[in-house]
Amino acid sequence: QKKLLKNCSKDQLEKLGIYEEKMEDSDED
Repeated sequence: QKKLLKNCSKDQLEKLGIYEEKMEDSDED
């Protein structure tokens, strides 16, 4: 699942609202 998210753009992930949930291990604002 992480692979799919990493393939997507940060903007896209944020729009989906999953960037914070799934990529919480990455503390990049």
